[in-house]
Amino acid sequence: MNLDNYRIKFIIGIVAFLVGHNLTNAQENKHEFSVNGGSTINLVSHGLNNDDTRSKLGAIVGISYGYYINDNWSIGVGVDYQTYRSSISFDNVNERYNTTDFDGDPFQFRYNVKNYKENLEIDNLNFPITIQYETSKGNTRFYALGGVKAGFILNSTYQTNIEQLETSGYYEQYDALLNDPKFMGFGTFEDVDISNQDLDTKMAWYSTFEVGIKHYLNKKNAFYVGLFFDTGLNSILSQKKGEVIEYPTNESPVILKYNSVTQSENSEKLRFSAFGFKVRFAFLN
Repeated sequence: MNLDNYRIKFIIGIVAFLVGHNLTNAQENKHEFSVNGGSTINLVSHGLNNDDTRSKLGAIVGISYGYYINDNWSIGVGVDYQTYRSSISFDNVNERYNTTDFDGDPFQFRYNVKNYKENLEIDNLNFPITIQYETSKGNTRFYALGGVKAGFILNSTYQTNIEQLETSGYYEQYDALLNDPKFMGFGTFEDVDISNQDLDTKMAWYSTFEVGIKHYLNKKNAFYVGLFFDTGLNSILSQKKGEVIEYPTNESPVILKYNSVTQSENSEKLRFSAFGFKVRFAFLN
């Protein structure tokens, strides 16, 4: 069984067990409707070597519903809109691979990238299933929350900036190395900017944990302040495209294609996690 699927089923199983165990002890039904918002710092895991990955600020807003089993335990569902932002930089990228040109002649395409930078932007609609525990006495209580999130990706794009790109083609059958012409895709290209390219992504799964303080303003309203941490359980990439700089085999003049480094053979995965603070305003019924 896939380890990520096992983790998800394990978390859901714990929630189901606690719900079934505590329903018999519930003395009255309590409903809590909440609106929440917060700021996040995003962490990206991709398995690349010799890179400089920088986290950027993101945001989260959402609504949730909680059903109180008793004074301490509640189960919750909700929907969150969450943004993930990150950048990846390399000083140099050198690769070579075999392909064919537009005439069908085989050759080795070579490229050297200086100062590569890629910005990732991902927007998710997350659906959390959680269980929450809070202390019993007083208007101010401590709480802890844990569960799992299913993330549907609404937008996933990357922007690439390359300070300098040098390309060439080696034709072994002629023992010739071509550094030009540019209409064949060979030469030196300065300040290459590629914006808003789509990433091929799939559904994301996260475990989530939150801890903080809940303050009852009155019998009908409460205010939460907490810290949370979401851990990505699976890679969100649906497929890999091979090379960062892709040489098209059926075009003349040649227009080079620029793939995300996270979708290249050098990347093992693309997994986002996040931590930050969250505030929540609750209406109790």
